[in-house]
Amino acid sequence: MRTSLLVTVAAVVAATTASVAYAMVLLPAGATVSLSGSTYASDSSLGGTIEDDRVLSFDCSDGSGTLKGTLQTRIVRNGLGELDFYYRVTNDASSDAGISQVSARKFPESKPGNQDGVWVDFRPDGDGDVGPKTAHRSDDGTVVDFMFSENNHVEPGHSSLFMFVRPSLGGHDDNGVTTIIDGVRTCAVANTLQPL
Repeated sequence: MRTSLLVTVAAVVAATTASVAYAMVLLPAGATVSLSGSTYASDSSLGGTIEDDRVLSFDCSDGSGTLKGTLQTRIVRNGLGELDFYYRVTNDASSDAGISQVSARKFPESKPGNQDGVWVDFRPDGDGDVGPKTAHRSDDGTVVDFMFSENNHVEPGHSSLFMFVRPSLGGHDDNGVTTIIDGVRTCAVANTLQPL
């Protein structure tokens, strides 16, 4: 009896540890998932070599207000030899509102519900102030939206933590488009890094 109880407790501890150690979330086409953050300490595959890193300015200010800042887009060849696509947005202090969503495209086409190896999360162990609460992938699989909670936007003068997509592909170019949304204005940033 005592031996079986110890085995049961050990199995529960192992299962709990395994679920904590790998926090990245699989994101099928058409799905929305909650995010909790992934660190290098919990998943060493997040380590790697930066292959490309760019900071792009955006300014979608108009007569109704101001939305401007920078988008950092980065590619890391991770510990598994695959590419991770990172995004980090900084909201300029002169902006009128907090950024509520960052939408990255273009990822591989898919069909709703397909489990085609696209993983997402954010990095609480890096630069920035706030991570997204959820991620959504379009029905055709090509767009990944990172959404911040209503009371936890990327406020003016602050930046997001790095958000990432692991699409399990090996190539990339700089023909992507990433959209920054503050709830009123939508700002498209061209020439962001995307998978091939």
